[in-house]
Amino acid sequence: MKPLPVYSRDTDSSDEDYKPPVPLINYGIPAPKRCVSMLLAKYKCENYHTEVDMYAPVQMDSPVLKVPLSEARIIMITDGGLVPVGNPDRIPPTNANSFGIYSFGRCKSLESGNYEVSHQGYCHNEIDFNPNRLLPVDILSFLTDKGVIGELYPYFVSTTGVMVPCENAKSLGSRIADFVKKRPIDAAIIVSTCATSTRCGSYIGIALENKDIPAVQITNLTDIAKSTGMHRVISGDSVDCPIGNSKMSSEIEWHFRQNIVLNALNTLTHI
Repeated sequence: MKPLPVYSRDTDSSDEDYKPPVPLINYGIPAPKRCVSMLLAKYKCENYHTEVDMYAPVQMDSPVLKVPLSEARIIMITDGGLVPVGNPDRIPPTNANSFGIYSFGRCKSLESGNYEVSHQGYCHNEIDFNPNRLLPVDILSFLTDKGVIGELYPYFVSTTGVMVPCENAKSLGSRIADFVKKRPIDAAIIVSTCATSTRCGSYIGIALENKDIPAVQITNLTDIAKSTGMHRVISGDSVDCPIGNSKMSSEIEWHFRQNIVLNALNTLTHI
């Protein structure tokens, strides 16, 4: 089995013009065979080249929460596709390039009959039963009454992050950040689901922090979030149910969910 070719630098090129060569990929060879060939070459300390170059995220400073948490106004954002029944903005179930802004008014909990999920990247049965397992309006309303946070912004932002390319996710994040920046909002909690959806949520968080709005992301896929450059990342329970667990009794799940949210809020006060 031949290792992947090693490319040498063109000696006629100037330092300014030089770019690392891109390996030619023979798509006539099935991907599993190419993968095994690369793995064996790596194992044998032979020359090989990845087909997908991963770039280190741009390092940035996280903004500081400018008011005490007990005075902060928090907005909730999700890439998990939660929408009112009927999906009024026609948010697509994959590769969304738009987002919805939905009011829950003075409600202290999201009722299951009023919401649905437009997202093909995860099984959302647990969220269909209790939408607060994706966007914890009930927990944050409770913590508002207890004086832990100042106020829960009465609208949430939702999009579908699965299969959204990086550049589109950055554009989406920029537009969401512009919306949030124009409102009296001090910080954001982002709740994410599957892998590409988590990546999309991370770019939304980065865009918010670039606008000087502290953001924390709750996801079960924390490594993906951190690989984009997102600093404040909290582990959720699962891809399908980030803030909840239907196998628990209702009382135990309530405390379990509250701990996840409190952890996220505490992270907002640190860099």
